[in-house]
Amino acid sequence: TLMEEINANRGDPFCNPETGTPEDVFGRVRGRHCITASNVAKYDTFSGLVIFNEHNPLFFTREMVWDYIDAAITWGRQAHQADPLAKYFFLMWNCLWKSGATLVHGHFQMTLTRDMHYPKVEGLRRAALGYQAQQGRDYFDDLYQAHRMVGCAFERGGARVIANLAPVKEKEVLIISHSIDDGIKDAIFEVAEAMTKSMGVVSFNLVLYMPPIAPVGEDWSGFPMMARMVDRGDPATRNSDMGAMELYASSVVSSDPLAVAGILKERMGSQ
Repeated sequence: TLMEEINANRGDPFCNPETGTPEDVFGRVRGRHCITASNVAKYDTFSGLVIFNEHNPLFFTREMVWDYIDAAITWGRQAHQADPLAKYFFLMWNCLWKSGATLVHGHFQMTLTRDMHYPKVEGLRRAALGYQAQQGRDYFDDLYQAHRMVGCAFERGGARVIANLAPVKEKEVLIISHSIDDGIKDAIFEVAEAMTKSMGVVSFNLVLYMPPIAPVGEDWSGFPMMARMVDRGDPATRNSDMGAMELYASSVVSSDPLAVAGILKERMGSQ
């Protein structure tokens, strides 16, 4: 079973926070429920991990998720202090094999890069500015309002939660806020809990988009904090959730965003 495989990996030394690769530049960030380490398989010059103390990747509490996010953001700020030219922070949470995770042990990955943000974040920034110039309206506000009108969005603790009508894959949820505050951290936890506890999600990807952590030359006005979470399917099956259609044509999605929104509203409440 899945849990038997998870438990079988408990002895893996790469899952042990005390044996991770040392962060040579500024040391480790230690939270109450996690510790950071340098990533062996680096995506960028600054490429780190938040390694959860809890081995089971599907067990997390509100306090744990808050702590993981705080540790990741602190790591980003310390990396920026070490290299003031590195200003673009990116956070991802890959859970189990379908998501691309190579280790069972729960962990975040985060990077801090120079010169410009990663292409999909930069593309969204440019699209939002183009929409503002053409329509005279805020793209992210209109995105929320359009979803709210059909029952696929609501507010929770100051964060906006959207069951995406144009999902990249199954059950994609967007969480939008103007800052990394209690509201968005709560919403990230509650969406992840709803997905795993009420929607049968086992393997997932979650990312956090955010503006640069220091001033830059391009225009990031109006760009919010945005978390995106998507179901990656059952890791116990060999079937891939992506094929040629998704890679080269269009996403193929069978989940109903209205059903996703209904479960989120029931579990999280709405404003």
